[in-house]
Amino acid sequence: MFKRIRKAFLTGLLLVLPSAVTIYFLWVGLKWVDGLLIKPLNALFGIQIPGLGLILLFIFITLVGVLGTNFLVKKLWAYYERLARRIPLVGSIYGTVKQLTETLSSKDKLVFRSVVMVEYPRTGVYATGFLLGEPLGGLPDNYREVFVPTVPNPTSGFLVNFPEKDLIYLDLSVEDALKYFVSIGVVKPDKNRGKKEG
Repeated sequence: MFKRIRKAFLTGLLLVLPSAVTIYFLWVGLKWVDGLLIKPLNALFGIQIPGLGLILLFIFITLVGVLGTNFLVKKLWAYYERLARRIPLVGSIYGTVKQLTETLSSKDKLVFRSVVMVEYPRTGVYATGFLLGEPLGGLPDNYREVFVPTVPNPTSGFLVNFPEKDLIYLDLSVEDALKYFVSIGVVKPDKNRGKKEG
């Protein structure tokens, strides 16, 4: 009886927790933005509108996006990025987040052609990676270049060359694979069936 209750509780927790954490962080973020942006407005005009901070933040980010297409703003932003990357700790965090957002929002689907599994780093051990294409040179034509990312930061990893016959192609999108890596394997894709080609 106790085991069944415990199992039901854990199942319910797994179902409720993601939504609860998401709502909590959205609420904390909303309160933080409201507190940061609305207090000066309250002091000036004596008005208080819940959620106004979020609206102002949306407008600010949109304006930054519009100005970001300007040549002068691009130059200033590039200077700011170079400066941010030189600051210890801040630079590594900024660089990682920047690379990750660029990877996730990239419209160029040819960067990662498909998701594959390879026998790496030794025989009997398998790693999931992204198929890039043909290697730089010096290898037979049947070799393919595979990027094996590190977890939970898939913007770094190992570039390894494998014979095409050794690649196991997964029925998995690049986006789902990135979610899997970033979540340290917690977020499992719906489809992870593999088939060996070659």
